[in-house]
Amino acid sequence: METIQKNVHLSIAGRSRDVQINVQGKDHGDIFLTVTPRESHKDLYEGPYSVASVVDAMQILDTENKVMTENLIVLPIPYFETSNPKGGLTVYIGGD
Repeated sequence: METIQKNVHLSIAGRSRDVQINVQGKDHGDIFLTVTPRESHKDLYEGPYSVASVVDAMQILDTENKVMTENLIVLPIPYFETSNPKGGLTVYIGGD
């Protein structure tokens, strides 16, 4: 009767977690599989999950060595084109 133990990062249907998997074989051919969640040693990220770029400042999200529970969404920079009286295009980036 052998027991195999492995720590893995498991991802199913977009959700992930650190787990410990134990596989134990029995003499009569049965196999028992146990999956146990492991506590992460990382802190949970508690900041914004949606950010917009700004022209005059750098933004740093405090995510280093933290676990995020959602995808980060970076909103697009507004971009507009319009014709002008000289027959060309005027482009607006970051505003209107």
